[in-house]
Amino acid sequence: MLSAADIQYVAYIVPQYPRRSYLKTQGMRDRTIFSLVPCLFSSATAAVAVISAASAVSACGSSVALFHNKASPRQSFVYYSPLPTKSTFATTLKAERRMKASSSVPQPTLKTKLLTLLFVRRANPTTNVKEVLLGMKKRGFGQGKWNGFGGKVETNETIKAAALRELEEESCLKASDAELRGKITFTFLTIPEVLKVHVFEALGPIEGEPQETEEMKPQWYAESEIPYEKMWADDKYWLPLFLEGRRFKALFEFDDESTLLRYDLGTVPEGEEL
Repeated sequence: MLSAADIQYVAYIVPQYPRRSYLKTQGMRDRTIFSLVPCLFSSATAAVAVISAASAVSACGSSVALFHNKASPRQSFVYYSPLPTKSTFATTLKAERRMKASSSVPQPTLKTKLLTLLFVRRANPTTNVKEVLLGMKKRGFGQGKWNGFGGKVETNETIKAAALRELEEESCLKASDAELRGKITFTFLTIPEVLKVHVFEALGPIEGEPQETEEMKPQWYAESEIPYEKMWADDKYWLPLFLEGRRFKALFEFDDESTLLRYDLGTVPEGEEL
């Protein structure tokens, strides 16, 4: 049976993540897992069923949730800020509607971590085929996966400077500049923090040749032969937009490092702020 504190937490978390099949308990401070019954919807009402559905809804009352419809814009599951109009929505689990939590319900605080991801592109000097440089992560978070180069933003460092620094540290390449092309927000059930990734493309002359480092093993791939099956599950959705030269914003929610639960992905027109 859920305690009063558990019910209060569920009332906050379920409206934000109705597509999750399970969640860690309050603040993710322990390892207890609640089994959640899928949310039930009709055209005019929304009801949340959670283990002891009657007691949960009774205790939470009208503060449970409001769901979006045609009259109210679809909003992001983390910050509730509208995505660009040219956007797509998808989920790997079945659900009808997104809901928004009431501000009257106490909300757990998640730490935000700023990260960078930078890609180097070229025309192959022999074949002139368009290529992108990927690195295989040799250790730590994402080990064994191919991706661009990047890491966390240090104190008193700009995001662009961090992207250029991480490229040099991980591949021994020194880019003169970089352009911000996308922003991605990630959440994981196994990590009690929000990851905000700034995606860059290297610009201008690039010094050096790619070299393997302690953290990354670089390799050029034709843009038509990118190994998505060996990359993060989200890459196949947004990386094609990046390679087409389009700017984008995205939100991805993972169960663990391999299971994608749902995502929002929107393009951002030139001239508009990312």
